[in-house]
Amino acid sequence: MKIEQKGLDKIKKIYNLFADNKSKYIFKNRLMFNLFDENEYIRNIIKTNRVAADFLDKLLNENDPVVVWGVGIRAHKFRLFYPEVEVMCYIDSNKHGETYNGIEIISFEEYLNRGLNTKIVILPRFSHKEIEHEIKQAGIKEHNILNFAKIMDYLYEVQYFDLPQIKEVKYFIDGGAYDGADTLKFAKNFRGGVSQIWEPNKCMIEHITKKLENQQVAYEIINAGMSNEESFALSYDKKDEQSAFSLQAALNGNIKLDYIDNHMKEKVSMIKMDIEGFEYRALVGAKQTISLFQPYLAICVYHKQEDIWKIPELIYSICPRYKFYLRHYSLFPNETVLYAIIS
Repeated sequence: MKIEQKGLDKIKKIYNLFADNKSKYIFKNRLMFNLFDENEYIRNIIKTNRVAADFLDKLLNENDPVVVWGVGIRAHKFRLFYPEVEVMCYIDSNKHGETYNGIEIISFEEYLNRGLNTKIVILPRFSHKEIEHEIKQAGIKEHNILNFAKIMDYLYEVQYFDLPQIKEVKYFIDGGAYDGADTLKFAKNFRGGVSQIWEPNKCMIEHITKKLENQQVAYEIINAGMSNEESFALSYDKKDEQSAFSLQAALNGNIKLDYIDNHMKEKVSMIKMDIEGFEYRALVGAKQTISLFQPYLAICVYHKQEDIWKIPELIYSICPRYKFYLRHYSLFPNETVLYAIIS
């Protein structure tokens, strides 16, 4: 990403719009990572969260080889982003006897039989609690367990709603709902509110509906992707993200695109967007809503390199009363969130 002098002047202007030093620090490091793709800048950002910083200290100060529990997408990302962590072997009961990146995969039983005295890094997202319990039941002490997935879950849980400036939300627009988890977080934090859920993946609609009705959450679903106009897109799966359902604008696409201003029914309190690179266009499609209601905005700014400065620039052009904040919710480069708040 090459930045001309005019672009540098804009970036300096955006930098000065951030309301606290943490946000300015994250902005600088995110920009440097986008320019040079060096992990140290994202690690600087991760360490702005105390819980994540403490975990990274334990992980990266480990001089001896570790054993990693889990083989899959997250193991691939772990290897790329933490290359200095020496992996002795992987644990995966379904794939034991195979190799992963030239390193053997063993079962947990084999790990115990060998009497290995190493730290175990737990990666699986949906079963990490059961895995940690199994490890402890086998007599392995807690200081030898590095539950990577637990820290990731903690960061996901506070994402979008952890700023104290976000005080009262009655009508929440959930852009890129996936499984409805963020709407449930909204309902937990602000009881009695209503969600407008945008999700283009038809396969997820029944799952979302069942989950929200079980929790008695008030909602409406728009089975479309967010954009700046009514049009169509093609869907494709992102290879590096299990949950991602990404879109590419196309005249002959089978996925409907729509825009927020086309569905503005009542006063909007908050808009969240994690829509795989469509954030800028979706904000253009929400100009009227943002100008009229000035809702809290929580917008992911990591999908495209230029989003880190072009998105706050766009929001400021719509409503210059906004103050900006940046926070990060992952042990990887994803989940950098821009908040725009009028207080």
